[in-house]
Amino acid sequence: MKPKPHGTIALLAERGLSRFRADPIEAFRFSSDAQRRFVACLSEFDETALQAANQAGKTTIAAYAYVAMSRGCGLLDAEALPLLGTPNVIGVLVKGREMAKESVIKMYRQAIGAWPHHLEKNGNDIAAIWLQPNRSRSDEWRDWSCIRFFVEGGQSVAGMRLDAVHADEPPHWPTWQELRMRGRANRRFPRSITFTPIDKREWRPLRDDFVGCERPEGRDGKIVLRMSIYDNKALSQAHLRSIEMASKGPLQKAKLYGDYVDLTGTNPFDAKGLELWEGRCVPGVVVEGITPGGYPFDYEVWGKPQEGEGYLVVADPSAGIEDEAHDHDPAGIVVVARGSKTVVARYNGYMSSRDLGWLGAKLAKEWNRGL
Repeated sequence: MKPKPHGTIALLAERGLSRFRADPIEAFRFSSDAQRRFVACLSEFDETALQAANQAGKTTIAAYAYVAMSRGCGLLDAEALPLLGTPNVIGVLVKGREMAKESVIKMYRQAIGAWPHHLEKNGNDIAAIWLQPNRSRSDEWRDWSCIRFFVEGGQSVAGMRLDAVHADEPPHWPTWQELRMRGRANRRFPRSITFTPIDKREWRPLRDDFVGCERPEGRDGKIVLRMSIYDNKALSQAHLRSIEMASKGPLQKAKLYGDYVDLTGTNPFDAKGLELWEGRCVPGVVVEGITPGGYPFDYEVWGKPQEGEGYLVVADPSAGIEDEAHDHDPAGIVVVARGSKTVVARYNGYMSSRDLGWLGAKLAKEWNRGL
């Protein structure tokens, strides 16, 4: 086959770029299965937390998904999107105006491209982007959908009504709790947080709120997804190696894999050993109930009691106090098979010592009258 002249190749490339700028949503393709799963979860769950590495594509996928929803697109790279109706109002919570200008706002503008839009500015800062819906016949930007950027601590969100909301990086938790209430009556209100967990002061409230949501089925309408830098198929091997070298240090696990990192103290356990343990972990079956004292509980079980096996039930009581800052440790119960030396059931939560004793006795009876 005769090769094309360099001028022809350059012309084809320019045409491709022009089509991309004209409609980035139509040209968008997922760079990982995790990105596709994130978009699917926007329709399946009320709230999606995407725990991801740096450069894994977390801000990219959120920006393209929310711009597509703002326009009223039904699909993004053949994956169904929530239909919000248009025009709509989408809120985006950012850490700071200057940081957002070079990250999340920049990515939203890339996802918009040359599609008809209007920039609403506050001085030199972009406060909102008005975007023409696909089916709109109006050239008046005030009739279009609006993507509005909120800076943490910069403005109140009370009283607003939104159709969807996205937080870039772990949000200020009281602000996020307020944003959760900003949906419209009897309307779907997709919410998401895309974050790399580096600062414990920021990620701890998020992690605590999403406990148990790592399972494929999620929990209480919420789900946690994970995305490492190695999931991003758009990155070359050479670039991955350069990131591995540049990220060396105590934050590397967060930057490469999206793992929670806490630099406030030294972990007393061997990191490699913990990784081996984690690799063997699988979700259990959740059992729910209410104690005689009125405490709701749920615990995980792995399998059923085996004939001839002995079991050990270990209970660790707490003060029974669940405070917002979680300064009080939760109670816990672990049921261990004495022969195979495996954990077969586990409870972790807040209840009184009396009810913890009741739950421990209940589990002991179920597991062959365990010790």
